[in-house]
Amino acid sequence: MAIRSTSRRVFSSIYRSISSSSSTDDKAFPPPPVVSSRRVVVTGLGMVTPLGCGVDKTWKQLIDGKCGVRALCLEDLKMKSFDTETQLATFDQLTSKVLAVVPTGTNPGEFNEEIWLNSK
Repeated sequence: MAIRSTSRRVFSSIYRSISSSSSTDDKAFPPPPVVSSRRVVVTGLGMVTPLGCGVDKTWKQLIDGKCGVRALCLEDLKMKSFDTETQLATFDQLTSKVLAVVPTGTNPGEFNEEIWLNSK
């Protein structure tokens, strides 16, 4: 309850300062939206991964030795109708080309499950 009244005071203060300040536009801003008192209940959590949807599917794929990490290629962009130059320019603008840390062991080419996997 205290948070809601504090939020309203802050919004009211901001609204007053904005509407009283000089501007080239004489129209006042509308009042801020009322904070909803609706409650949300989270009944469960799940996983959406490159290995599948759900904990069980993802875990099974991991146990079966599958890997969800792979290199991206131009075909992943789904831009076949565009010329190669446009495709390459789009590919270069991707915000991330490194998708995950590849699990390793203490030596090159080694995988140590004790470092990376927790028992289910």
